Amino acid sequence: MGSVKIVGGACKAGAALSTCQSGLFASSRSKAVKILIVMMAGTSTDEIKLAVESIKSSGVIIVCLGMGSLFDRAQLVSMATMESYVMTASSWSKVVGMYNQITRNIRQGKSNVLQNVLRSCIHVFQ
Repeated sequence: MGSVKIVGGACKAGAALSTCQSGLFASSRSKAVKILIVMMAGTSTDEIKLAVESIKSSGVIIVCLGMGSLFDRAQLVSMATMESYVMTASSWSKVVGMYNQITRNIRQGKSNVLQNVLRSCIHVFQ
C-alpha cells in the first residue's frame, strides 16, 4: 500500500453519498453511531447538496479527507458535518497512517467512536 500514488480527477460524490445512504445506513441499527469518511482526490462533477442534506438529516456524521492537491476544499467543507471534520493529506503514507490508527482504535474497542476517529485523523496529520 505504501507505493500507491494519489491521482486526482473527477468523481460523482453526490451519487456515491446517495448510494451510501441507501446501501449502508438505511438498514443500520437505529442507535448505532453512523460515521462516513469521504475520501476525495479530485472534485465532484455531480450535484452534492441534496445528497449531503439527506444523509446528514438521517444522523450520519460525515468526516472528509482531501488527498493530494486536486481536491476542492469548499466541496469537502460543504459535505462534512462540521468544518473541523475536514482533513487533508498530501501523500498516500498519511492516508495509510490514518487508516492504521483508526483500525487500532476500533480493535481496542474504544467507546467514543467519533472522538477516536477524529483523534486518529488529527494525530496523523499534525
